[in-house]
Amino acid sequence: MRNGGYSVTVRHEHFKQGAAGGVLRHAIRSVEEEHGIFREHSNKNIDATRTSQNVVLVNDGKGGFKEADSPEEVMQHRKSLLAKRADKRKLRSNQNTFMETLVQLDEEFAGSSQEFLNDAKGTADETGRLLEVLTEHIVNKVGQQNVNYIALHVDETSPHIPVSYTHLT
Repeated sequence: MRNGGYSVTVRHEHFKQGAAGGVLRHAIRSVEEEHGIFREHSNKNIDATRTSQNVVLVNDGKGGFKEADSPEEVMQHRKSLLAKRADKRKLRSNQNTFMETLVQLDEEFAGSSQEFLNDAKGTADETGRLLEVLTEHIVNKVGQQNVNYIALHVDETSPHIPVSYTHLT
């Protein structure tokens, strides 16, 4: 524990049209595997034996989220948002069309992903609730209608949540 507290890591990235596919495939790897799509990932911290325990929620288009049924479903919401653009101009090749905010709690508090899954530190409920509160804050800030997916990754070193959204103004 540092100075009596713990830290939260938040990373925010913008992606251009061409980069969106790779980021999406990384985030939804558990959904792809459910459909027999297995990819080699450059991230060596991924433990493929735990990938099936990841959770991916997609925008249901009705003001909420539901568990993703297919990789196409995850990508469809983003495509529909791009198609609804008010100005209907062609997207520039250098235009950011996809954003992702990643939230990760301090490993000293949350433990590793394996400890989180086993509740080895006795903090799984509190960790889950903190991640939920932080995710709700991001969703409220960017607008629920703009969120493409929310994923809980427990197959990497530390549990974390990427939240993807498309926000074109």
